[in-house]
Amino acid sequence: MKAFDFLPRSHNERDGVIHGSHYREVFLTKGEHLHPVIAVLNSKLFYLWFVIISNCRDLSAREVLQFPFDPQGSSPKLLKELESLGQTLMSDYRKKATLKVRMQKTTGRMELQEIDPRKSTAILDEIDTVLAGHYGFTAEELDFILNYDIKYRLGRDAEGEEE
Repeated sequence: MKAFDFLPRSHNERDGVIHGSHYREVFLTKGEHLHPVIAVLNSKLFYLWFVIISNCRDLSAREVLQFPFDPQGSSPKLLKELESLGQTLMSDYRKKATLKVRMQKTTGRMELQEIDPRKSTAILDEIDTVLAGHYGFTAEELDFILNYDIKYRLGRDAEGEEE
C-alpha cells in the first residue's frame, strides 16, 4: 500500500495515459492536512493496522476512516513534523521511482512508474518514530512496528539472516 500526492505514470500506445483501477482518492476537509495524512497512510503503523483489521487484499474506506488519527484534533507540532516528512517522502518516491516498460499484444508499449517503498525506509521509519511519540508507544513497541515485516512476518533478523 502506498499513498501519493501524485498519480504515478501509467501510459500505453493504444490508450495514452491510463489510470489503474487500484487507485482511490481520499478527500480531506483541509488542504494543509494532505501531507500529514499521506505520511500516516504510508507508515508501517498503518500497514500493521491494515493487516489486523482488513482482508489483507483490498484497502477500503473503513480501514482509512477507522484508523485513530484525526488531523483536525492533532497538535500543530505533530502536523508540522508529519507535513515535512510527507513532503520529503513524496519527493523521495519520485526521485527513486523506476520506469518499467513492457510490450503488450493488445496495447503496445506500456510504461509504468514503479515506486518501491523499501528505497525510502529511513523516511518511513522517521514517520513511525513520530507517530510512536504521538501515541505514547514504548521503545519495544516501536521496534515491533519498524521490524514487523523483517522479524515477525519473514522470520529474519535486521541483517536479513533467517532466525
